[in-house]
Order: sequence, then C-alpha cells, then structure tokens
Amino acid sequence: SPVFKMAEYLNKYPNLGIQFALIELKGYWIKTGADWPLLIVPRIAINRPCPVPPPPPPPPDFWESLKKNNDPDSCEKVRSIADEYQKRDGIEIVIKKTLHVKLTIPQDGRQVSAFYVDKKAKLWVWPNNIAGPLASLTGFDFETIRDYDKKMREILKMPDERVKLSRDIDEVDIEQFKAVVDEFIKRIQSAKKISE
Repeated sequence: SPVFKMAEYLNKYPNLGIQFALIELKGYWIKTGADWPLLIVPRIAINRPCPVPPPPPPPPDFWESLKKNNDPDSCEKVRSIADEYQKRDGIEIVIKKTLHVKLTIPQDGRQVSAFYVDKKAKLWVWPNNIAGPLASLTGFDFETIRDYDKKMREILKMPDERVKLSRDIDEVDIEQFKAVVDEFIKRIQSAKKISE
C-alpha cells in the first residue's frame, strides 16, 4: 500500500510529465528446497501515464467580480476611491482578490495597507496589522494607530472587540472615511526612521 500511495502522490502533479509504472517481480525456485537458482518473472502491475488536466480558468478580474456582486452605485464608489488614491504620492493600488490601498512608508520603503475593499464592496481596515512595520520609526507616536483605530470604529460602527473593521461602502460616509485615512497617511509620512 505505501507504493500505491506514492503512485497516487506522483499522479497529483501531472505537470511534471511523469509516466509511472510498477513492475512486480515474482520469484520461483527451480529446485525444491534450494535457494538457488531463482527464476524471476516480471509483470507490469501498474502502467499509467499521468493525465495532464486542462489549465485552471483564470480567476475572475476584481472589477468583474465587483460588478457581478454589487449595484452600479457601489461599484462607482469603489472605482472613485481607487482612482482618487491612485493619484496620491506614496500610495499604490494593488489589486488581486481585493483592492488594497497601500501606503509606502517613506523612511524605509515598506508598504502597509491603509485600507482595502473586497469584491462585495466592503471597506476593510485592520489598524493593529499596521502597527508592526511602523515600530521602527522615531517620532511615530503609537497614539496615531490608536487614533486611527478609534476613528475608524466610529465611522464603520464597529464594536471594541473586533480586530478587523469593515462596513459596506454604501453604509459609510466616504468623505469622513477619506478624511481619517488622509490624516493617518499624513502622520505616517511625517514620522522619521529610528536611525535618523
């Protein structure tokens, strides 16, 4: 059974182009009661080429998924906020399964997600996750994170026990949300690196 499990394991990776075969060797003694001479008769036990499955379909585009899952007004709000932050210095829009608005920390080039939007048009903020990369900045007051967390909880109407904060974009005052994000970005960009 371990050999068959090995065969199953190899068959999971058809892209390797392996053709796997097991040959069974049966041994027969020519003289009764003697160990030698021995007649070996091979037999193919398994002979299976690894099938090559078709390539998986490409994942749906974020914008297509957003359009499919939401009304046009929600999609337009997401597009508008992405377009606005795309034009800002030190900000990069990264789109995979979600749309991340990433802030580049000017002192060391690392990036943190100021917020992100999923394909259901939900705004997400995770202030505690931002704190780690900012620990090496002097002049960075961790009150900045606490303040960002507090204000986002108010805007997104999240209880204190939640770590990840989220709300449908239609339920959020976008101007108020952007004002808090902008203040946070400004405070990060004005902090200095410890070595300075």
